[in-house]
Amino acid sequence: ILITFRKTSFSRKKKWVISLLAVPGALVLVAFILTLAFRLTPDVAAALSSSDSDIAKQFSDLGSTSDLVSTGFLGGVPIRVQNYIDLSSLLFSRIPTVLAMFLIGLCLGRSNFIRELPNKVETLKKFRLYGLSIGFTLMALIVLATKFLPTSTALVAIIEDQYLAGPILCLGFASAMTLAFMKKPERKIYLAFSKVGRMALTNYISQSIVLTGIAYGWGFGLAGQLNGYQVLAIAISLFIVQIYVSSLWLNRFTYGPLEWIWRCITYWRIFPNQVKEDS
Repeated sequence: ILITFRKTSFSRKKKWVISLLAVPGALVLVAFILTLAFRLTPDVAAALSSSDSDIAKQFSDLGSTSDLVSTGFLGGVPIRVQNYIDLSSLLFSRIPTVLAMFLIGLCLGRSNFIRELPNKVETLKKFRLYGLSIGFTLMALIVLATKFLPTSTALVAIIEDQYLAGPILCLGFASAMTLAFMKKPERKIYLAFSKVGRMALTNYISQSIVLTGIAYGWGFGLAGQLNGYQVLAIAISLFIVQIYVSSLWLNRFTYGPLEWIWRCITYWRIFPNQVKEDS
């Protein structure tokens, strides 16, 4: 879909971004308010209460996870396909958000914003201030909604996260990181992050392989046995390993393995990815 926007003017792309985030966000907000208002009507409240119970049962059903733990890789494929079909409405609802974020990236690239960062400090500070303050506030409200509101209403609040809280907080984090880098670019941590970023596709896919191997039956089958702290420790450890591996790889090659394949497919020709010569 993004390809169709390659010749769209900058001002029109900005309008598309606002529309793709604001319109669905407003509709979800209306739905959220309605689910609260309808609970004041006895008949509708009873129907919503029944819906709450059904949704809660669906989310608490660990049957598919148990199946994935007890089966091999090929056996798990149809289970995952069925899971995606069951969640298709939620997955399709992500299309406007994802497209909007891609369009923001396209706008930043086409407008030379990245190349003119020293002149954009005040703009970045505003993005940092409003992005973090508004984003964290919305996230806190959404978390409170999931804790204290009925299930169906809480689910609507979670959907609002992807249209408003997530993108806003994302821009706040990006601006904060950019300003921190501009202040002290010599910090070694930025070099480590840059190498992970240059191999983003490879690291993304390898994360999926490692973590599903830990969780599902074709690997260690530990899904449901690990607590939140153990999962967090695994995630942090895996990322540290990826920083190290990315650094080793890029010391010898120009592109990550999957990045090289993707680049060749994009331009439909073979690019050299030979070992770099020692200087």
